[in-house]
Amino acid sequence: MQWLETLLESTKEAEAPERYFWWSGLCAISSVLRKRIYLQRGPFYKLYPNIYVALVSARSGLRKGIPISLVKDLVSELDSIRVISGCNSIQGLIKELSRQQTFKSGAVVNEAQGLMISDEFESFIVEDQRALTYLTALHNTHEHEESWKKRLRNSPLEELRSPCLSLLVASNAALFESMVKQKDIEGGFIARTFIVYENKRKNINSLIYTEKEEEDLIKINSEYHEKLFNRLKEIIKLSGQVKLSSTAANYYRSWYEQLSKSDMDDITGTIDRLGDQVLKVAMIISASECDCLIIEENHLTKAIEECERCLMGTRTISMEKAKGDINTIIEKVLKELLKAPEQQITRKNLMIKTHIESMLLDRALDTLIQRGAIWEPRRNSKKEIFYKMRKETYETYIKFKIAEGKVN
Repeated sequence: MQWLETLLESTKEAEAPERYFWWSGLCAISSVLRKRIYLQRGPFYKLYPNIYVALVSARSGLRKGIPISLVKDLVSELDSIRVISGCNSIQGLIKELSRQQTFKSGAVVNEAQGLMISDEFESFIVEDQRALTYLTALHNTHEHEESWKKRLRNSPLEELRSPCLSLLVASNAALFESMVKQKDIEGGFIARTFIVYENKRKNINSLIYTEKEEEDLIKINSEYHEKLFNRLKEIIKLSGQVKLSSTAANYYRSWYEQLSKSDMDDITGTIDRLGDQVLKVAMIISASECDCLIIEENHLTKAIEECERCLMGTRTISMEKAKGDINTIIEKVLKELLKAPEQQITRKNLMIKTHIESMLLDRALDTLIQRGAIWEPRRNSKKEIFYKMRKETYETYIKFKIAEGKVN
């Protein structure tokens, strides 16, 4: 039985969705492999197996914390891999990664490599508009072969040596949307993150057992844990270049060409990055099964299947986020138009008063134009673009407020 299969077998009694355990297991192996193995992408760069994974539930209560806790314990027990959890500012996180870490085992780590992990994404990183931008940059491991440096005025230089970080976090849809802004959806963070979206538990299990049943389960789980841990101790020794078998290489070329011809509407950039992402996952699957550093066709087909399933989660999150943001922005635009003299306002003043990014503002204005709430944009005598609310829209609003008793 292979490592990922062992993990799924050992957790079959748990209520959390199976995919949550599978992707969490991938993160465990990813953090153990670090930069020790790589896939050469032509003459241009080395691809390393670090991945970002977000376990997202449609609502709270899908037991996301169980796979997170299991992986955290397994990797921490190795006592030689950085494991960063708890609550962090992005500045504090970078500072910790820049320092040397000595483990109880005597292992010393100078590189910024390891696992960032939390059962609640919102509490892992303190809100900071730059936090996910930094994480996006750090995902690009091949762009920071030697180091990643942070230079800020009035602050000491901070250097992350040979960074290679994996991220495993969990959240429900509502909290995830509050954490991930539109700039992160369209700016690259979501494109680099596998969104494992689920809306129901794998099964219903009270987890209440008789004393004999509990003793038996503890014994069985102990045996599973030993198997999983011992294999991780072997995986940590792997080193060198990963290659594709000839059949896997031919399969990948065919799939990649078809992917490149797809006309899917994707504002996140996920499709454009899927080629590398699939290879990262295939590398990890291969390492979980054997030490040969060869990606076989079955590793690749499994990677493609699971990565493409994550596209559904990405699409769900991005669509819901865009919908929520646009509705909020539309309300802000309408309020400013209602207050403006003759219900018209220049684009410049609208941006100043609402602090809305231009791309999102355009979407909101286009929506209002299509609804017939405002006129097409025009230019005034100063050549400034301005928008004007239609008379019917204004009158309807006033009538509505009168009916509510808010206007005399």
